[in-house]
Amino acid sequence: MNKAYKEVAKACFPNATIVIDKF
Repeated sequence: MNKAYKEVAKACFPNATIVIDKF
């Protein structure tokens, strides 16, 4: 996953970090 997109996703969905890291 694009690192910048991951940072935005963390900001929007801080509780979904574990799920985001799987992608």
